[in-house]
Amino acid sequence: MVRLFFLLFLGIAVAKSGASSVVFVEQDPTVHQDRLKKLEALRQKNELSENQKSKLDQLWQEATEIEEMNNRCSSISLTDVLDSTCGDFYQVTLPQFEENYFNITGEIRLSSSRLVNTIEQRKEAITQCFEAMDPNLFHPSRYLSLTGKVTPEPTSKGVELYYNFSLHLGDKKAPLVNWLVEWANTCNPYIYHSNNSGDFSTLFKELISTQSESAIKEKRGIYFAVGKNERNDVLEIYSSASLNVSYFFNGKKIFDYKIPPHKQIGQIQPNHDQYIFESYILNHWEDKIYLDETDIESGLSGHFVWAYESTPIADKDNSNNSLFFDVMLGVNYSFSFLNHHVENRRVKDGSSGAKEIYLTPQLGYQFNDLFSFRGGIGIAYYTMEYSYTAIMGNQFFTLEDETYSKIAPLITAEVCLHGDRLNKGFRLMYIIDPDYQRFYGGAFLEWNHFIGLELGFNSTQNLWESIYAGLTIKFLNIFKKL
Repeated sequence: MVRLFFLLFLGIAVAKSGASSVVFVEQDPTVHQDRLKKLEALRQKNELSENQKSKLDQLWQEATEIEEMNNRCSSISLTDVLDSTCGDFYQVTLPQFEENYFNITGEIRLSSSRLVNTIEQRKEAITQCFEAMDPNLFHPSRYLSLTGKVTPEPTSKGVELYYNFSLHLGDKKAPLVNWLVEWANTCNPYIYHSNNSGDFSTLFKELISTQSESAIKEKRGIYFAVGKNERNDVLEIYSSASLNVSYFFNGKKIFDYKIPPHKQIGQIQPNHDQYIFESYILNHWEDKIYLDETDIESGLSGHFVWAYESTPIADKDNSNNSLFFDVMLGVNYSFSFLNHHVENRRVKDGSSGAKEIYLTPQLGYQFNDLFSFRGGIGIAYYTMEYSYTAIMGNQFFTLEDETYSKIAPLITAEVCLHGDRLNKGFRLMYIIDPDYQRFYGGAFLEWNHFIGLELGFNSTQNLWESIYAGLTIKFLNIFKKL
């Protein structure tokens, strides 16, 4: 227990200091191989100066070492404790190499685009400007910053962690912005059409189209598409494969965010008179989780991971399953039509309605933040109102404004598919009433495991089938990681 409180003290100090978490970015092997091909092609150009050749040779040596290290470190789960070599690789070596790669290759390509006098030279300038604008410059990890903190609070059996994080455009984007300003100043005269229409040049569009088709087909990295604002063509940024953004604390995933493939993640407006860069994937996470003493024996540490969908990102022990308990409060309203036969009488005309309020504790099991099952036993109070004219033999019977109210036990069961904040699922409910058994089955949408809307079918024994709408609120959510 003394160790637990020492670790909590250390964690509180870290949280209050605002120290940032370690950020790991998965290096897509196909992106690096494509980078090697482009680098080799650039080294073969005849017009390079000796200084440029020397820089490219040094960069080539670094690239081959990066490939070797990437192959070794990628075999280790990004959520495990990495050795110092791989930790330095992800945190220092790889980012420095990418910075050098984009700076050196961009500088060499742009230097050949500054003086253009002929059609052939303009064609070469457009090509060099396109190749300098590598789409993988705009992997979100290069310009989005994660800020926030995790605040631990002791419990009798472990620790309660409150976290508050934001993903936003911060100082991290400054080098990228500076590079883009230089690129736009050099390349705007060539990438835009010479008729001053604000459209990109035809060749520039063709190169973008070819690159995007290849990236989509091979599901490789980031790609551009041509968009339009009020005055000019712009570059829209997309990812060819799903990007998973996850935060792990002591090997446990506490939140994640999935960016689907081909979703626009940013936009570049290299206008003639200004430069604008926007990101469309900002986000915020705030909640709490619970960890046992065994989960914090090795200390407190957080990892923020960017990875493509094909990369297996799993919690410690390859599990993020959990048991949980909650209480659901709900109200339903049924707007219905009567059966053709009610209590052995054939109905001629009729109308009915019902409303109920119910409360049920639920136990559930959640599978890796993907989906969950719940079941519960509770109690319901409901009121039914109905009127009808029925035929029995040769006689007519008329009942007007009949009311039936009762408190009865109920059973619920549901399956829920989890989204980033919006969940969806299907719920069954059975009210046990000897006089009028009632069955509900409906689909629901639920925001943040808290408030939900439901629509479905209701059947009341001997009375009616109906459509119902419902509202639910869940509270006292308690999770136990397995």
